[in-house]
Parts: sequence; structure tokens; C-alpha cells
Amino acid sequence: MTDPATLRKNLKGLERTLNSEFVERNEVIHTAVLALTSQSHHFVKSVPGTGKSAMIKRLVAHVGGLDEGDYFERLLTRFTNYSELFGAVDILALQEGVYRLITKNKLPQARVFFGDEIFKSSSSILNSLLKILNEREFENEFGEPIKVPLSTGFFGSNELPESDELLALWDRIHFRHFVDPIRTSSGFQKMLRMNWEENPEPKILWSEIVEIQNLAKQVEVSKQVMETLGQLRKSLAAESVFPSDRRFMHCLDVIRAEAFYNDHPKTLIVDMKPLSYVLWTHESNIKMVDKMIIELAAPIDRAAMDLLEDMDRLTADLRKVEQETDSPKLVRTEALRVITRLKEISTEIGDLHKKYGGDDNTEKVKELKDRWNTMNSEILTKQFGYPLTEGEQQ
Repeated sequence: MTDPATLRKNLKGLERTLNSEFVERNEVIHTAVLALTSQSHHFVKSVPGTGKSAMIKRLVAHVGGLDEGDYFERLLTRFTNYSELFGAVDILALQEGVYRLITKNKLPQARVFFGDEIFKSSSSILNSLLKILNEREFENEFGEPIKVPLSTGFFGSNELPESDELLALWDRIHFRHFVDPIRTSSGFQKMLRMNWEENPEPKILWSEIVEIQNLAKQVEVSKQVMETLGQLRKSLAAESVFPSDRRFMHCLDVIRAEAFYNDHPKTLIVDMKPLSYVLWTHESNIKMVDKMIIELAAPIDRAAMDLLEDMDRLTADLRKVEQETDSPKLVRTEALRVITRLKEISTEIGDLHKKYGGDDNTEKVKELKDRWNTMNSEILTKQFGYPLTEGEQQ
């Protein structure tokens, strides 16, 4: 058995490597890693070309010990037939009067599955996935349930489920993410300089991931977390957000996996943070659910989110003036107002740790600092003719 500290180190090494290969994807990468260790399913919605499938392929590329057939992927369309996922009929066996499916290198034998454009597939395919995703069972050619080794299903799409027939499958996908194209100029430049290693050395073995899964299941869920989860359920219901009982049950697996990642022998409130991507039910309540959970689990991140929203409003105000007037003087006046507010925000960023305690180097705070640097520099360069100096950066 591998030492837990070594397992944790290798797991974080996997995440660190993926973050070096993808720009502005820290949170979706973290939950993808958590999906492996909590045996969860993971979904990403984005416009084409934002790296949904590339991220999963690189994740798998960095995991050693996966044999042929352990990873299975398929681009799904309404024309995808049953045999493409679950195996074709064995013709030779059929000639001898035996009906049998050839499931080698198909979904029933996979440990990790990536289904691209999941919601474009037919009803028969979607219904066949339900039992595999939830019970990890596959009905063989005789209608008998057979246990399958599937640990985690990853899914990507350019759309969300719209029809009621998709809701059962949607509820079985635990982590749900929206991913935008790269926002910052510095991030865009970093992406252009990316050069991935074609056959990378594994950062972690599949056998180690299985060990982590077993250790995570042994993490004690604290009374405080259980009570907070109950309070969270009531608060969500008051906002007419009703995650299923199944999702709340799976929250415990996610919290345990996060606690192992954070080296907590017993779960803490901060380990509930990933639930932001588990408990929203509709696109319209994503921000509300996120704020509610972040306020409980990471108040410093909640403050960072407020500052990010403030900066979004400032950006929108400046763009509106630029679009509605031909007067350079009015634009510069508005830009000066924005720069003045950004200076105030800079002071507030510096005071985050003092005000809220805890780690002031979280991914959300890093995002805030990066956005501040980019926004401040772009306005100073465009409107006043000089860039942000290194000493002025966050």
C-alpha cells in the first residue's frame, strides 16, 4: 500500500501538470481530478474549440497503468448506434446459435469514459447509459445485470439538456461546468506558447487512484459538515432550488475526496467548496448556488467574487461610453473613474487575508489578481499611453 502522503503528492502533481498545459482552467481541472478520486461523473459545456476533449485526453495521458480498453471515448450523434458503444453481435457465435456481444474495447469494459456531445445521442443510447452511470451495471445480451469497471464518465457538449427525457441522465452527472474562451491577454499569449509533450511520463498510476478512492471513503464526515449540508438544503429550497436526494448523497463522496486532497482526516466546512459545481439545477441559479456555498466554505473567495463582479460592471460601463460617444475627453474621463476604482479594489485585494483569514492564494483570488492586472494594464495603455509596471502588479 502506498503512503497517503505520496498518493496526495502524485495527485496534486497530476493537477499541477494539467494546469501548466491549459490556461484559465484551474477549477474545472480540479473537479476533473476530484471526479476520478470520488468516482463521480463530470460535464463541461462550452462553445467549440475551448479544449473540452483535449483536457480529458491529457488527463488520461498522464495516468499510468491504464490497459487497452480501460479508456473509451466516442463522439455521439443522433445516428450513433448501440453497437458503437456497447459492442457488436459476435457473428461467428451467432452462426452456432449463440447470441453474444463483443464488448472488448467498448464502454462495458472501460474504467474511464469520455462521451462528447452527449445530449445529441438518441433516446435508446441515453437510456442504456443510465444504469451504467448510476449502478455501474450493464445488461448483457440475456438482459442480466453485469457489473462494469467504470469509475468516471466525462462528458462535453455545446448545449444543455432541454427535453424531459434527458433529465434522468443529467441528474447522474455530478460535476457540471461552464467554460469560457480564454479571457485575459496574458492567458492568450501563454496558450500560444504551449508545447505539449507527446508521450508524457505518468504523474500518477491508476492503481494509486484506486487507493485514493478507498482512502477517501474512509474519511470521517464531521457533524458540522452534516449539519451545514442540512442547512444548505433548506436555503436552496427557499430559493426554489431542489437538487435530488441522490445528488445530496453523492455530495458526501465529493466532500470526502476533497478532504483527502486537503489532508484533512475529518471533513471541514472548507471541503464543501466543490459543491458549487454539484448542486445547481438550472443555468439561471448557478451564480446564486455558487455564492451560497462559497459564503459557507470560503468567505475569502466570496469577497473575491464580489470584486470580480464589480470589475465586470466597470468594464461594461467603459465600453458603453466608448460605443456611445465620439468624444475622447468623455472616454478618458470615464477611464479615469475606472482606474480610480481599480486602485481602491487593489487595496481591498491586499486586505482580503486580514479581513477574512484563511488562504489568500486560492484559485478565485488568483483569478481576481490576474483580471485586475490585465484590466488595469489595458486601460492605462489604451487610454493614457503607458503600461502597468511590474511593481504596480498584484
